[in-house]
Amino acid sequence: MIRFLVVRLLSGALVVWVVATLTFFIMHAVPGGPFDTEKKFPPEIKRNIEAKYHLDQPVSIQYAYYLRDLAHLRFGPSFKYINRQVQDILLDTFPVSLVLGFWALCWAVAVGVSAGVVSALWRDRALDRISIFAATLGISIPNFVLGALLILILSHRLKLLPPALWEGWRYLILPALTLGAGPAAYLARLTRSSVLEVLEKDYVRTARAKGLSGFTVIGKHVLKNSLGPVVTVIGPLTAMLVTGSFIVEKIFSVPGMGKYFITAVTNRDYPLVMGVTIVYAVLIVLMNFIVDLVYTWLDPRVRLD
Repeated sequence: MIRFLVVRLLSGALVVWVVATLTFFIMHAVPGGPFDTEKKFPPEIKRNIEAKYHLDQPVSIQYAYYLRDLAHLRFGPSFKYINRQVQDILLDTFPVSLVLGFWALCWAVAVGVSAGVVSALWRDRALDRISIFAATLGISIPNFVLGALLILILSHRLKLLPPALWEGWRYLILPALTLGAGPAAYLARLTRSSVLEVLEKDYVRTARAKGLSGFTVIGKHVLKNSLGPVVTVIGPLTAMLVTGSFIVEKIFSVPGMGKYFITAVTNRDYPLVMGVTIVYAVLIVLMNFIVDLVYTWLDPRVRLD
């Protein structure tokens, strides 16, 4: 176990470093700079600003400064939000994105896995066809289209839910539904395929031949052994829902990381873009580590060594 933890820790740190390095040089390779605005600064003011943020130094020197700050868990000051550190912005916005992503993941897993199991058990019947149609529809419709439709129907027409902002639990429902619709549809398709594959296994036929009830066969033998691919997807899916809700947060005016990330990309706010990207990379590494641990419970044949 200790060897496994050390190896995963080192490999995770390497992944985060590679992501941070690639993002840093890609951001600096994009034409334009953070202070190339339509309203031109006087040359001396622009030089002073660039000197303050080390932008007048070669990229290699800037990279060294960045690694130094990153080693101390500092992302530096934001270029566009005056007198605000990137870590302070992330601490303010990450909890909002975390809450939104958590509830979107909960309903996506609940609906997706349930629909996939039902669809597999009633293969080629009406429920199966309805489930496949709904899953295809959920995968095909973009978030911004689905969000607009939900606002139009549930807010403006039926007056059931508020259309935007973040002022209570009722304001969470529409963005969570919008964010979780695509993952729910994907999990339904994945669960259906996995359950159908397990249903053809010999041990399932043996369990049925012994006279076990259908509930016992599905719950004890089929469902647990078919969740491996689903768990594999849920790991990175969790990180995506927490940090990848940029469009949804913009549509519903949710004050999460997505709102700041879009503004940061537009304004070439290098430290803020880097901060959000590294948070995403750390979440990916962490969730993959948790998936490896869950695997040992789902399948005793899998061992950490």
